[in-house]
Amino acid sequence: MRRGPALCECASSSAPPGANAGSSAGPGTVAAMRSWRLLLTAVAVNEIPVEADYADLFVVLREGEDRPGPNDWEATVRTPIRQRVPPGTYELRGETPDGLTLSGHAVVRFSDGHQHHFRGDGLLGGVEQAIT
Repeated sequence: MRRGPALCECASSSAPPGANAGSSAGPGTVAAMRSWRLLLTAVAVNEIPVEADYADLFVVLREGEDRPGPNDWEATVRTPIRQRVPPGTYELRGETPDGLTLSGHAVVRFSDGHQHHFRGDGLLGGVEQAIT
């Protein structure tokens, strides 16, 4: 698998200006969030290693939170060999180029045999070390 930068941090807003009027963020303000794309060098699904051309985790940290919520992360995995991944919940584990291990349960959102997209369905273990 190709190695590259392990981390891309982005700051963004979660809504257009004025969309949170009257919310706890205050009238006319936008709630902020931070996001990271973590490249993965190794991936396992239900503890079975998966050969991947590319894999990453996208993680969001919402303003005022100290850790991502159970649905605030997703994984993309591209496989060179066609893999059947039926709908369901899976345990994902990935390792970053820095040697950090991240794991959690996720639901298959899309799979065409080569491109597999999972959405977090529980807390992502190990994420605190990756985003601090």
